Amino acid sequence: MAVSDFGFNHQEMIDQVSDEVRNVSIAAKITRWLNMGIIDIAHSYVFGTLHKYATKATASGNPDIILEDDLHWLKTVEIPATQRKIWPEDEQRLSESYPDYRTRTGTITRYYLNGTVMGLYQVPSGIFTVTYSYQKRPIKLDATTDACDLPPEWHTLVIQKAITRAYRYEKNSEGILSSENAEARLLIKLGTSVYRRPDETLIFGGPTTRRRPPRPRLPSNFPAVRN
Repeated sequence: MAVSDFGFNHQEMIDQVSDEVRNVSIAAKITRWLNMGIIDIAHSYVFGTLHKYATKATASGNPDIILEDDLHWLKTVEIPATQRKIWPEDEQRLSESYPDYRTRTGTITRYYLNGTVMGLYQVPSGIFTVTYSYQKRPIKLDATTDACDLPPEWHTLVIQKAITRAYRYEKNSEGILSSENAEARLLIKLGTSVYRRPDETLIFGGPTTRRRPPRPRLPSNFPAVRN
């Protein structure tokens, strides 16, 4: 099978999956599984090819800013004029602490997300420029010549995730186990810690508190310190 110069295109990915599971009648399902795998990976890891910046202006008395249509997840948000970074907050927690959070005006210190709408707290009382960086949604594979816009070295993982889903569809437990093990090996080979998305609990308005770091384990023969 001919492979494109950089990674695999859509048709090549379909062929790889159908060859592995020996079923050429599920091409439409394979496309869906490929796209699901791409979204899964783009949600968990950072890719320079998907990195973007944007700038929006606030409106006085309006807490909401409409973000870019291709937003997948936010990275950083700041107000350049005040050199202030804005931190994510859970909207439910904010509403419980400040019932008037949608109308209270003041210094902007937090944001919360509802899809592609970013709410600001406190509500701006003037016009400010807000800049943000984000990871855009990857391209959805449709035409057979479409190419996945994840880095080429990640294409094999996309294919493997689709193979796992294909085996689940066919209820092939042995195939599922083998494919999941292959996914794990690919992740190790890719060195995913380099790409790991930063603190997901702070994205999409999740809980902002962090657990206390675990107490370090000392050797059993480590001398006890007494006051």
